[in-house]
Amino acid sequence: MLIASTVLFGLLAVGPSHADDDNSGDTLVSRCSGVFNRCGYNHRETKTEVIPPRYERAMRFSEGLAAVRVHGRFGYIDLSGKTIIAPRFDLAGPFYQGLAEVIIDGAAGVIDRSGKLVIQPKFARAIPFTSDVVIVSEGGWRRVRRSGHERLEGLSSAISLLGNKPLGLYHIDDGWIGRPRFGFSLFETEGRGLIWATEERSLRGPWGLLRADGTWQVEPVFSHVQPLMEGRAVIRKSSENGPGLQPSGAVDREGNLVVPVEFEWLGYWSGGFALARKGGKEGLVTKDGRLVGNRYFEKVERDYFRGVGPRIFDGLKWMSVAPDGALVPDALNDAIYVACSSGLKLLHKSSGGLEVIRPDGTPAADYSIDRRHYSQRDCDRPLSVRVDGKWGFVTQDGRMITDPPSFDGQFGFRAGFAPVQIAGLWGVINLRGETTVEPQYEGMRLGRDGFVVTHQNRVFWITPHGQEIPEPVLDDTEARKSVLACDGGSRRFDQNGLWGITGPGGEIIIEPQYRAISCFRHGVAWVPDDDAKAWCPLGPNGKRRERPRCQTRFYEIAWSHHYPERLSHDPYESSVLWNRALLEYGVGRTAEPPFMIGDRVQGRGRHPAVRLR
Repeated sequence: MLIASTVLFGLLAVGPSHADDDNSGDTLVSRCSGVFNRCGYNHRETKTEVIPPRYERAMRFSEGLAAVRVHGRFGYIDLSGKTIIAPRFDLAGPFYQGLAEVIIDGAAGVIDRSGKLVIQPKFARAIPFTSDVVIVSEGGWRRVRRSGHERLEGLSSAISLLGNKPLGLYHIDDGWIGRPRFGFSLFETEGRGLIWATEERSLRGPWGLLRADGTWQVEPVFSHVQPLMEGRAVIRKSSENGPGLQPSGAVDREGNLVVPVEFEWLGYWSGGFALARKGGKEGLVTKDGRLVGNRYFEKVERDYFRGVGPRIFDGLKWMSVAPDGALVPDALNDAIYVACSSGLKLLHKSSGGLEVIRPDGTPAADYSIDRRHYSQRDCDRPLSVRVDGKWGFVTQDGRMITDPPSFDGQFGFRAGFAPVQIAGLWGVINLRGETTVEPQYEGMRLGRDGFVVTHQNRVFWITPHGQEIPEPVLDDTEARKSVLACDGGSRRFDQNGLWGITGPGGEIIIEPQYRAISCFRHGVAWVPDDDAKAWCPLGPNGKRRERPRCQTRFYEIAWSHHYPERLSHDPYESSVLWNRALLEYGVGRTAEPPFMIGDRVQGRGRHPAVRLR
């Protein structure tokens, strides 16, 4: 039987409302769960539920309101879960300066906090810029994500995503301020009506600072511009001394030049300073354009470890930089980098390395180890350490395994054993540093239940004590189960070759009548419709939904820089066959799942879509 489900929109408040507090929404994060993968909001720090999961989608809060989707339409709620703007939009963006972009029937318009359309839907994008001016691009809105996963980015993200599309300024009462002829780049997000702009479609400049009324605060003279960071925005100018030279400077919040255009290269401001480079050396620049120490140094670090500010290395020693730009003794020396619950600590040293401190407070060695990335996750095993290009381990009680480190290479410990490399050959040691397998293999890696080694053109498995063993039989039972499992204890099942979904108690939620089916996500499950040659959404009651719109292709699995292998020349049929192959792997009818193919950019090769561990 089918289980009917009613989504209650705008139930009684579940907590105090803070709709007027623009920043209070930062404490709430969207969380989706349950059989139908509905969404609500939890407190960011405590993880406690604040607004129950009753929405199909729940976007981030902005200015005290969040866009949520119910039955395929978006509306807005406040921080108590109360409906402020009824759901009637195809898509809805964040509020900014009291305005929000919405999509209706394939066009972008703008609403105010009451839900009134202050700009009718007629643009491709209509991005709030100030309380009465929006940035627009003409044409029809086009989704860039798959159906049901679209979102409208706010000002900072939207500007960068629009690339070199011509953009204009539009007033909510008076209409066009400037027709689409500009390229924009973010200057600030304070709603003061200033933005970097160029009338060159390629975005190569010159750039100037444009006001919301369409006049120039700063005439276009810059070849490169960046957003404000700590009250300063880096700019560059083409030099009269040569086309390849673009010295850098910086402007303040009003566009006034406050750091002279005389630096070979200048980075953004952080912690009161900008990074500068010249002739292979680095320096720090204050907000008024002074070079710290009146010189460039061998190296500059702006890593803010536990409140420690920027540091410079003059070729002999590290020094810290005080807020006023004075050079002072290195504040990072002896600062804790990692402290394990075992009592083992790693301390920063002015040498640039790390000192290992035993739980009893004494140094584990009379030398520093190289500074590498360590975290609390490393504290459940011996730490891999490196000194002068050689590798070793330090145990959680502060004992150095091989002192000093002497291996050419190594992998971490697993079950008390670790592969190590000496003179180009691999062997195995135990936690006492004793050799259990003499170095003799040209290659070695950790396997599921042993070590995979390469020796004399053979690849085979050995135990931690060197005995050759057959390759362990892969048990993919859990992997197959995970393919069929859905949220909330629901599960996909088939009957006579057709697929449906059962609930946590085994009750049928979706009858088995589809060639393939997805788990519920954001309140809908996707199924193929051969007549429409499209994947279409089902609601919790098992009935076809009007929204989200049907789509030609659907894949539940997505990998960065990979795409599902093609199983048919027809895109719709290929996606059906691929998803069906995944489900049939789940029930054990096929030996392997369908494959993902690398895009040859950052993705390489052909890999099973289900990762086996």
